[in-house]
Amino acid sequence: MNKKRLTALTLAGVMALGMFTGCAGDESSSKDENTLFIGAIAPLTGGASDYGITATNGLKLAVEEVNANGGVLGRQVVVSYQDDENDTTKAVNAYNKLAGDGMVALWGPVTSKPSISVSTKAAKDTLPMMTPTGTAQAITQAGDNVFRTCFLDETQATAMAMYADETLHAQKVAVLYDITDDYSLGLAEAFKAEAETRQMEVVAYESFQSTDTDFKSQLAKIGTATPDVLYVPSYYNTNALIAIQANGLGMKVQLLGGDGWDGVLGALEGNNKAAVEGVVFTNHFVATAEDEKVQNFVTKYRDAYGSDPSSFAALGYDAGMMLFQAIEAAGSTDTQAVNKALAEIQYDGVTGQIHYENSGDPVKNITLVTIRDGQYQYAGSVEK
Repeated sequence: MNKKRLTALTLAGVMALGMFTGCAGDESSSKDENTLFIGAIAPLTGGASDYGITATNGLKLAVEEVNANGGVLGRQVVVSYQDDENDTTKAVNAYNKLAGDGMVALWGPVTSKPSISVSTKAAKDTLPMMTPTGTAQAITQAGDNVFRTCFLDETQATAMAMYADETLHAQKVAVLYDITDDYSLGLAEAFKAEAETRQMEVVAYESFQSTDTDFKSQLAKIGTATPDVLYVPSYYNTNALIAIQANGLGMKVQLLGGDGWDGVLGALEGNNKAAVEGVVFTNHFVATAEDEKVQNFVTKYRDAYGSDPSSFAALGYDAGMMLFQAIEAAGSTDTQAVNKALAEIQYDGVTGQIHYENSGDPVKNITLVTIRDGQYQYAGSVEK
């Protein structure tokens, strides 16, 4: 997964503690006929460790839950958690180790580049692989055995353009994006294309670079064009700065964004939070959704880690549960049978209902999140 998906940085310390404490599914458990051995690859140390820790926290809850209910195929699930440090070579080495140890399925990797490298290995082995958060298109193109739980970036950008048109009835739209970042550029292009298809006028299409901190010039041009909405597909730290500066310029425009906005409240202090009031962004999950499955998951996560789960944690949980459901449906650990069960799965999870159609990319609704009174709130969903 790309760096955009980082959420709740301030929770990293708490979550890191969870990573090293005793947990159901640790590789120290014996692997025998009474256990089901699953591999997990994630960045548990290094610069991307927040992604890996939050995602594996979700997986650990899934393992605890399924084992408490009798396991899978009547066997207790055992997971070996391997640290790839967001490095492709280490990810491949981890895969080779897990394959040599006899894993029956792979959860992960978490970030995109390691996922691409590992997917080619898994495809040769036809081993069931489920990345919770890897967004690069090439991941699932490796083989029919490779699946993902998260939606693609193009999908969420298209959904936001649909929302701007059908719900907000926007006629004029503007885009402010990072031209040096593939994530931001890809979202911007997809949003612009869908907006034009829907006959909305793109009155401003302004760019910046990742190192920029002053966006007043671009915002002034956008303000002059008087758009109904401004789509900002960047990461939450940058989004926070843009929102503050737009507010300082007195701009009265509806801010929209992608899942990179998740975590923006943690990047703001005091009165600055008012700058993001009313922002709407696409995401995989929001902890305040009233759905019973979501609230049960949130409660379990709070009990285990003392904080609300992020979308990373929710996707990690669903990825694990989907593997377990597919193995159970297959009735064995035969790789072809499990892959077939994954391709045919109908899963109802905390990040929504998921199934697959002719690829390993999920068909699922996209959650819309808004910020109200300093909190993330569920704002609806876009059906796909």
